[in-house]
Amino acid sequence: MSAELHCYRTMTTPAAPLADTPALRQRAERIREGVRWVAVISSCVMVGVARVHLEAGPITAPAIQVLGGLAVLLATATAPHFAVEPLAVLAVELAGLEERTHMPGFTNPSAFLGLFERPLLLASLVAGFPAFVGVWLVFKAASKWKGWDETERL
Repeated sequence: MSAELHCYRTMTTPAAPLADTPALRQRAERIREGVRWVAVISSCVMVGVARVHLEAGPITAPAIQVLGGLAVLLATATAPHFAVEPLAVLAVELAGLEERTHMPGFTNPSAFLGLFERPLLLASLVAGFPAFVGVWLVFKAASKWKGWDETERL
């Protein structure tokens, strides 16, 4: 096997799931359903706060401001997952990759990472710390650094 082919295979072959069992799939589906409910409820609260703002003018009550802010963070954490998941499945189909290339839903660890990263990065921008986004990206790149070194040697 040539070095280029070996390098290509190691970069594109996903790690095998730890356990592809019915129990794991059932747990992932329960998590997905919970995230769906959080997305729906937080989006409804966000719309309700926006409607109050439009009808009554600027919101001065701290409780409603906090509730609106939390709703935005929760919607930012959860709602994009349901847009990204079908696009990832479509990308796998269009590229002609094997189905195991993309682990669906919450059997994919990246889905949990997205739930954490999206509100964290939004909150850093809203709080006036845009440099945090750069620091976070440096940490993400540094965590992959060893993999880059191994790929170059092949």
